[in-house]
Amino acid sequence: MINVSRRAFKQWAQRQIPSSARALLRWLRSALNPQAAELAWRNRRIRQFFNLPQTNNYVHVFIPAHRGTREVLSGVHRAAQPLNEADSRFYSYCKAYAQEHPELMCREALQALIDWRAMQNSGAFLEGAASMETLLDLWESKLGHAFYQQLQKDAPNLQEAFVQMPPSLIHVLRLNLYVPPNLVVSFLLRIVGFLQNDTSMASLVERIDVARVSPRSSTEHTFPTLIIYLDFDYASAHASALDFMKSWLREPLSQLSPSQALNTEFADHWHRSATVTEGFRLYKRYLRRLGCLSRVYDPKRDFAYALNSNLFE
Repeated sequence: MINVSRRAFKQWAQRQIPSSARALLRWLRSALNPQAAELAWRNRRIRQFFNLPQTNNYVHVFIPAHRGTREVLSGVHRAAQPLNEADSRFYSYCKAYAQEHPELMCREALQALIDWRAMQNSGAFLEGAASMETLLDLWESKLGHAFYQQLQKDAPNLQEAFVQMPPSLIHVLRLNLYVPPNLVVSFLLRIVGFLQNDTSMASLVERIDVARVSPRSSTEHTFPTLIIYLDFDYASAHASALDFMKSWLREPLSQLSPSQALNTEFADHWHRSATVTEGFRLYKRYLRRLGCLSRVYDPKRDFAYALNSNLFE
């Protein structure tokens, strides 16, 4: 028997099968085993309320029809750009530091540096955080805080680059719902029904991310399967809007079994199956590593909310 790797076979198949046939195969695979978002889009109420879903890394993005898809996505990109640039500067400094101190570069450290860069090249938003932390943990075990002292000396503006982010990024407001994959579609339908009956709440919702999960699975995930992004300007101008949305969600959430995989880091754990976060968790991990988390987010609220947040009366 000849052993052929899956990658080699895939490359061979792509050369042999015409692109139109490959498209048909993708369609058949999607039709026979749709993801939750694809199944949801078959519902007429979903199609009436949202624009055509967009795929972004690990989620399908559902944007309400009264908002422009291009406008929302370009806004997300603009807000993230300064942070991506700061992350790239941080990586470049660490790479140069590694070249100056080869004695620090064990196999694990080298792999962490490679993975960090790979995440940046893939366009995955801040997904290099885990690799960055692995690298710096290894260096800390050998150097203590000497690396950070040198960083402050060599690149004194790097910390400030992470702190001085656009308000639209610092204040991004999310309701993170840990709904079992097999209930995601029905839960999304309930949310749509609520928003259709309350136009003020519909104005509050900027978009909803649906995780790329199989609706046939009941396995819990350590990431939220539904994320409701709220319009921060609307939420801050109407202080009770967030509380009203949470109060409505309590009833359908109460019908779920408590999530055992819920991530409460930097989050307001307001329900056994849901959290609220202001700001991205991965961004906060960078701030924490650089020693400036408390300059942006409130330690009195477990860093779930920004300092002097307008969300509270």
